[in-house]
Amino acid sequence: MATISTSGITSGSVIEPTHILRPIEALNGETGPYDITLSGSLNVSGSFRIATSSIIENANHAVVLAYNTSSGDIYHTTSTSGTSGTSGTSGTNGTSGTNGTSGTSGINGTSGSSGNDGVSGTSGSSGTSGSSGTSGSSGSVYTGTSSSGATVAVGELTITVNTGLAYTAGQSVSITSTANKANYMVGRVTSYNSGTGQLVVDVTVIGGSGTFSSWSINLESTLNVGGFPYTGSAQISGSLVVTGSMFVTASSVISLAPTNPLPSGVASGSLAVTGSDLAFYDGNQWLKVTVGSF
Repeated sequence: MATISTSGITSGSVIEPTHILRPIEALNGETGPYDITLSGSLNVSGSFRIATSSIIENANHAVVLAYNTSSGDIYHTTSTSGTSGTSGTSGTNGTSGTNGTSGTSGINGTSGSSGNDGVSGTSGSSGTSGSSGTSGSSGSVYTGTSSSGATVAVGELTITVNTGLAYTAGQSVSITSTANKANYMVGRVTSYNSGTGQLVVDVTVIGGSGTFSSWSINLESTLNVGGFPYTGSAQISGSLVVTGSMFVTASSVISLAPTNPLPSGVASGSLAVTGSDLAFYDGNQWLKVTVGSF
């Protein structure tokens, strides 16, 4: 509710309604967006206050009035921020002092005596033994057996023996019956298959006779079973060359297969049989051997 002061109004004066209406409209804001609109200057000789809630805060505007937010008083201030002063000039650098003279070097000290030798360290423990190597192959790489049925005879023989043996072509082997060692065959290896065990032998020397299915096979260095002297029967297919002396005991008989005509190109000192006659070749001709006393 607005209160209008009657100060300055003479008692008994007539106050027209229009005198009052204009101030009321101005205070109520009926004539515009503001309660009071001034088109001229406003001179306030007393205090002037503004409600704190009616102040619009704007950080971008310059401050020209001092406002007390507690009391609502507005004060005129004439203090403004001063401009920054100019920087002073730098002073001149002082002159460097002169270097001091170097001191004299000290005398070298004498060398110290050598220290005593240290005691020898103890021997380290022995290292662990290395692992054992793999076992070598068996030394008997020629001994074998066979269950192939075979007949004692000269000529080519094919039997099956152990696999993995070391036979090579040209080696002499003996094939002996396990039932009776008097029955055997001796010859040179023609071929051997280490994977299948097939052994092919060219048999040239035999002993005994018969057909057997259990054999013992091994190397034969003398082309004879048991070596010399030899006892028993033997059949040789081919030539027999004797480089030394050959003796026949009195109780032994040499059986020579006859051949006619006599062989040609034989060396001197050869014997041959033609029919029932014994012939000797002396290097020039064949001579008949007759029976006589020594």
